[in-house]
Amino acid sequence: MAKELAKSLGAIASILENLQRKVDDNGTQSSAAVIQKTPISLALPSFDPDSTDSHVWLQKIEGYKNEFGWSDRETVSRIGPFLLKSAQGWFSVWQPTEETWENFKIDSSVSFPKQKNLATTSEIDEQAKSRLSTLGR
Repeated sequence: MAKELAKSLGAIASILENLQRKVDDNGTQSSAAVIQKTPISLALPSFDPDSTDSHVWLQKIEGYKNEFGWSDRETVSRIGPFLLKSAQGWFSVWQPTEETWENFKIDSSVSFPKQKNLATTSEIDEQAKSRLSTLGR
């Protein structure tokens, strides 16, 4: 199985190299040049709103977008399979005025705000109350 996979990947790499040569020979840019920028086996991190900080996840995706030169539309189309649970349902009905990466980031940040650590927040609140009561007496 591993040998067959390696052989298939080798054939795909060869096809991409041939396409790249054709692009270079013609002096024009084609989608083949863009395809070659992204590793075939790239698996993006998944986003589960119950356990993933949306801000951190969006930054990771932004990094891939910049590294591989993806367009807004390509970035948005790539992330769909990596959205889990309520994010998947939200994405399936998302209808922005324009399907851009910026709109996705804004809309998803509103729908899935940065998570708070309630234990830490409660501790800070208690410390603040304690200090205020000390100052008041």
